[in-house]
Amino acid sequence: MATGHWHRIRVGESIWDLSVVKGLTIDRIWQHSKNAKLRRLRKNPNVLFSGDRVFIPDLVPHQETASTEAIHRFRRKNVPLRIHLRILRHGQPRVNVPWTLKLGIEEYQGKTDNDGHVNVSIPPGYSQAQMRVGPENDTEEFILRLGYLDPVELLRGIQQRLRNLGYHCPITGEFEETTRKALCSFQIQNNLKVSGEADRNTVSALKRLHGA
Repeated sequence: MATGHWHRIRVGESIWDLSVVKGLTIDRIWQHSKNAKLRRLRKNPNVLFSGDRVFIPDLVPHQETASTEAIHRFRRKNVPLRIHLRILRHGQPRVNVPWTLKLGIEEYQGKTDNDGHVNVSIPPGYSQAQMRVGPENDTEEFILRLGYLDPVELLRGIQQRLRNLGYHCPITGEFEETTRKALCSFQIQNNLKVSGEADRNTVSALKRLHGA
């Protein structure tokens, strides 16, 4: 019989956060049979809604056999976390430009690739990061809220993805003129029917281009 407890997701939490705190792998939680309904509902363990219930199984001690007087390395699964971003301006990628990611007192640096992508591994425990992109005379600054992505079925989730993709779209949870204009711009640039509405094809394209 499975032992564990139910946890109600708070704003900003993901399965990855819970796995770090509980000492479990992501699959150990996400693939548990008691979370089957949640998997069908959300599809992605990194995109949960505040109030979702997730079952967290108890930690089962694991033993390894190792020889004495030798050095052994053990690596914890799912650590570190890998961040994948695409830097856009007016819908176009910023290519081969320098970036700096700041987490607390730690800094990570690099350049975007030929399609504007950034890939960086970070340690657990951070909910926010600061990012600067571009040379000194053309720098953009962003605050990244790690783990705060709402499901695309919610208006806030649509607004978050539009803004992350470089469109001007305040995250209000209200459908106002700015959101409609952002949707129209997204639809024009991706050869979709221009309606200013979050129709099925638009939502599908948002998920695909955003990555979740």
